[in-house]
Amino acid sequence: MRPHLLSYILTSPWAITQDYALGYLPIIARALRGEIVPVVKDEELEPYSATPSAAPGQQKQTLVMQIRGAITKYDQECGPRGMESYGRWLEQAYADNSINGIVLKIDSGGGEGNAMFHLTNILSKRNKPVVALVDGMAASAAYGIAAATDEVILSGKTNMVGSIGTFITMMDVRGYFEKEGIKLHEVYATKSTEKNQEYLQALEGNYKPLKANLLDPFNELFHSEVKANRPGLDKTVFAGRTYMAEEAISLGLADGMGNMEFAVQRVQDLSKSFQSSVSMGFFTKNKPAAQAKTWDAVSALTAESTDEQIDAANQELFNNGAVGLEIVRNADLEASQAATKGLEDRIAAQNDQIAQLTAANTTLQSGLAETESQLAAANTRLAGYVEGGLNTNGKQDDGDGKGTPKLTGSDFKVLAADHPHLFPSLSGK
Repeated sequence: MRPHLLSYILTSPWAITQDYALGYLPIIARALRGEIVPVVKDEELEPYSATPSAAPGQQKQTLVMQIRGAITKYDQECGPRGMESYGRWLEQAYADNSINGIVLKIDSGGGEGNAMFHLTNILSKRNKPVVALVDGMAASAAYGIAAATDEVILSGKTNMVGSIGTFITMMDVRGYFEKEGIKLHEVYATKSTEKNQEYLQALEGNYKPLKANLLDPFNELFHSEVKANRPGLDKTVFAGRTYMAEEAISLGLADGMGNMEFAVQRVQDLSKSFQSSVSMGFFTKNKPAAQAKTWDAVSALTAESTDEQIDAANQELFNNGAVGLEIVRNADLEASQAATKGLEDRIAAQNDQIAQLTAANTTLQSGLAETESQLAAANTRLAGYVEGGLNTNGKQDDGDGKGTPKLTGSDFKVLAADHPHLFPSLSGK
C-alpha cells in the first residue's frame, strides 16, 4: 500500500458506505503494522474495452470502462486504478472519432471525495454520451460519478445506489505509540492558534469543529453537484440512505433497468442527438422523467400564457441543462430585434461621422504641412538677407555703427512673390 493512500484514508473526507469501508480494515491494519500488502492483479479488472455498435452498418464503437473497488484519485499497487487514469481515458475517448460514447460499468461503495470531484469535472466536459451501468453498487462517491453521466441504468433488482453523504474516520494512535515506548509531542508556532484545531478537538471527543469546518461544507458541495446533475431528486435521498433498484428509480436516483447490451444501445440512441445539442450551445441531460416534465411545461404554452407560466417553463429548461435556451413571446422578440436594429443604425451613423472627421483631419494635416514648408522657405530667404550684412539690430552696417535699413520695398515684393501666403497684402492675394 502506498504511503500517500494510507495518509488519505486516515485524514481525508470520504464518501463511502460504512460496511464497504470496514471491508478494507484488515488491509489497513496490516499496512499500519508495517506488513507488506501483496499486489493483486486480476485480468478481469481491465479498465476498459471496446464494444461494437449495436446498430447495423454503424462503424463506431462504444467504450466500456469498469470502475470497481474503492474510489481513489491515484492508481493503487494493491487495488484499483485511480480516477486520474479514468479521467485520461475519458479525455482520449472524447478525442477519438471512432468512439460514439462510453458506458461506465460501476460496482463500488464509494471512496475518496476529492477523487470523485476530479472525475465528475472531466465528465462535465464530455462531447459524447456517457451512460452509467450499475452492476452491484454505486454508493456515495461512486454514485456521485454515476449521477454525472447522461443516464443511470441498474442491472438488477438488488442493485444498491445512494448513500449521498460524507464522513471521516479518525484513529487515535497515541496509546499505541506510548505502548511502543514512543511519546509524541506537538509544538505550534505562537500565531498558529487555530492550526489542526478540528483534529485536536475531535481527539478529545468534541466533533463539532470538524463537522462545521470540514465535513458539512464538503457534504454541501457533494449535494449541490448531485442536484445539478440529477434535477428533481426527492429531498429525502440526501440524508445518506442507500436504496435498492425499484425505490431508487421511483426517487429519481436511476433511470431504469437493463443489461450491458441495453446500456450500449442507449449510448447509440443518445449519440444521434447529442452532437446537435452541443452545437446549439446548450446541453440536455436527457433523463427521461425530468425530460418529460420539461416538455410538458413547454408544450402547454400558448399565445395566452402568462409571464409566470413562461418563467416556469424556462426554469424547467434551465434545471435540465438547457443553458442558453429561453422561451420568449413574439412581441418581446420583435421589440428586442427592433432595439438591436436601432442600435446598429446608430453605430453605423457614428462610424460615418468618424470617417468624415478622419478625412477632414487628414486634409488639415496636409495643409499644415504645406504651410510649414512655405514658412521654412521664407525663413531661409530671410536668413540670406541677414547673412548679407544685417547687424544685431536688423540693419545693414555701413561703418558708422548706427546701421541703415537693409530691406527695401522691392525686397519685400520679391519675398511676397515667392511666398504669397506669408505676405498677402504685398502679393495682391
